[in-house]
Amino acid sequence: MGEIYTEDFYDAEWLNARPSVCVIVPLLLELIRPVRSVIDLGCGRGEWPAMLKNTASRIWLVNGSSLPVDQRVTRLGLEAIAS
Repeated sequence: MGEIYTEDFYDAEWLNARPSVCVIVPLLLELIRPVRSVIDLGCGRGEWPAMLKNTASRIWLVNGSSLPVDQRVTRLGLEAIAS
């Protein structure tokens, strides 16, 4: 059985989710400013919290995927604290 959560899987997921993220994140920021900390459980590659990297001072990503956390978040400009 092949790996389900491949880069192609995450690419397709982000392509479909990005329009929603671009609407939802600004709405959330209007409701909960200031944002100091964010935790994303089941973060995938971390695209959602990456939208908050200029707003939140701390971002934690937790995922059960076989993709190492540092590979996902480094390219998004986030720092991996654990993988």
